[in-house]
Amino acid sequence: MEDDPDSQALLKAGYHNLMSVACGLRGPRGPLFKRSIQNYLFTFHGYFGAAVSVYLTVEILTTYATATDLEFTKEMFLLVPLITGTHSNINFFYMEYCRPRFIRMLRMNEEASKDKFYEEGLQEEIKLWAARARKLQPLLYFIVSAPVFPWGMSPILNPSRRDVAFDLWFPYDINDLKYWVLTLCIQTTAGFYATLQNVMFDAVFFCFTFRILALLVHLKKTFKHIFHVIHVNAAGHVFYTDYSGRAAYREEIEDQLTERLTYWISQHQATMRLLNELEALYSIPLLFHFIHAGSVLATGAAVLVKGNLPLGELYFVTVHLLGLIATLFVICRIGDLLKTQTSEILDGLAGKNYFMLSKYQRTILKTLLIGSKEPFVVRVVQTFPLNTETFKSIIATTYSFFTLFQKAKG
Repeated sequence: MEDDPDSQALLKAGYHNLMSVACGLRGPRGPLFKRSIQNYLFTFHGYFGAAVSVYLTVEILTTYATATDLEFTKEMFLLVPLITGTHSNINFFYMEYCRPRFIRMLRMNEEASKDKFYEEGLQEEIKLWAARARKLQPLLYFIVSAPVFPWGMSPILNPSRRDVAFDLWFPYDINDLKYWVLTLCIQTTAGFYATLQNVMFDAVFFCFTFRILALLVHLKKTFKHIFHVIHVNAAGHVFYTDYSGRAAYREEIEDQLTERLTYWISQHQATMRLLNELEALYSIPLLFHFIHAGSVLATGAAVLVKGNLPLGELYFVTVHLLGLIATLFVICRIGDLLKTQTSEILDGLAGKNYFMLSKYQRTILKTLLIGSKEPFVVRVVQTFPLNTETFKSIIATTYSFFTLFQKAKG
């Protein structure tokens, strides 16, 4: 992989490069490999996978629209890959189309991830949140993507399940055993590929948001350090120290305090710009994620209840659906964390002697307090707040659609 800043920045944020390569999703960065031929092969891999996914999606959609005698279970089995494949295609082409915006977001993250006064503490916080992002991705892979492959291939061991491979527009006779197995492999691989792409698209969101959370936590920790130079003893006498702890006169620390306060404000503003950019960049993808999760959960649950699945398939479908719920919860929970951290950003003022600041410094602080009065809430298409209440609403709506499916099919 080339040692370019964009590539290294995303890896530093906790992105799993190997998983990204496997599903053909480049992510918001430049070339992955040193050799041009490797870049060309990887680009071909990504677009070929997208083309196959689009082809199968169109086939399933056409089959579903034209068929008149599909059983309920088979309808649901058609809808699940149709929804997942469509969501995967949207994610892939959105990433390709908006790549400059993703790269700009990545670079803004790096520019904001510097602190000339407390650099060591900031880097430790960044590493902590990056480690969390790095652990989350394989966990979601194993509960969202991994069950799809054994679930899709399990009918090979059960001859009575020959009807799960759909006779779409393939140039051979699907009733022939070897072609039936081939068709099953193609459809299963496409389903696995699509779910992994969705996981890795979400992983980019996790890397961005976890970096912003690291910056917010660091800002909250360092805000109180700005006022460590002003002290009031038990007798009510005021005395001053510089930032190394050495006794000093007020005049000696005045410029240092102002410098640190204005620098902190500039860092806070940079982080808030990151949040605004994040909301603008992910507003539409998050809406599609909500629709995808709710639709797959409703149809998947209908398959579990009405499909009379063998025990093995029942297990894999259940794990996959639980993985989708877990992913949706984590995304919504991140919205809660962002709101909490932005609302607590000025907690460092508690117990500090900020009343001893100069008039100019108090004016700066007052402006900051007014600007930070309201916590930041990420809103999806400027309507739905990203929080656990929205998660509950999606689950409730999903259950309503599940009930509707059951009633419609008796």
